[in-house]
Amino acid sequence: MRGKEMSEQTDRFDCAQGERFDMEEALKNMDGDRELFQKLVELFLEESSFHMQAIREGIEREDAGAVRKAAHAIKGTAGNFAAKRTFELAGQLEVLGREGRVGEFAKAFEALRQELDLLGQALLHVAG
Repeated sequence: MRGKEMSEQTDRFDCAQGERFDMEEALKNMDGDRELFQKLVELFLEESSFHMQAIREGIEREDAGAVRKAAHAIKGTAGNFAAKRTFELAGQLEVLGREGRVGEFAKAFEALRQELDLLGQALLHVAG
């Protein structure tokens, strides 16, 4: 999907998707480059899956450092898309990892997983 098509697509996303990320802010973060946006969506989806697996494994091993590191990576890329809720949830999990609060990992992980699923759907809808 190229410029005008993507622009038309972004005009049509519903409230639920609009709450997942801020398209205007995301494009601003990417200097308005829509092709870069599309590439970063693909990369984000691949990498977030990898990082979520790392978090899952870190939780199983009670490895707070691994959880913190992977959550930090997700937080950083979510920031590129102005995905505030994902950014917040990843940040919470990062803090839990930093503080070694392993008993709270599972609940925070599930919230992040659900939000990432919704964010992924919203990004794919716009990026095509």
